Amino acid sequence: MDKTLQAKAVEIANSGFTTELRKEKTTDGDSLYLAISPELDGCIAQGETAEEALESLEEIRLEYIEHLLEFNLPIPSPQSRKTEAKAWTKVTQRTIDGVGFSGYQHQATQADEEKIFSTSLNV
Repeated sequence: MDKTLQAKAVEIANSGFTTELRKEKTTDGDSLYLAISPELDGCIAQGETAEEALESLEEIRLEYIEHLLEFNLPIPSPQSRKTEAKAWTKVTQRTIDGVGFSGYQHQATQADEEKIFSTSLNV
């Protein structure tokens, strides 16, 4: 890929896309983590730890954006989810399995702290 497109992809990937982190159970009862970038349809990563899922999502998000740039496809804006901002509550500091976050947590899932965390900040 062209170095100019790669640099642009890095800039876009770091422009504040939302990251959701979910702790899920597998069918055999083990836990795994899903990291999702909801503005980028289908941009999902998983890991055995929260950190592993988040690191994988960063790589996948960059590859996703590089692909869109390479084929001149539209890139959703991180602000596209601003209309849902009313449903999120400010959380100053949270920890999921030792990984600290600052950002926003969805009101509907406050009772289930391990289920979902979302942030548009760098995590």
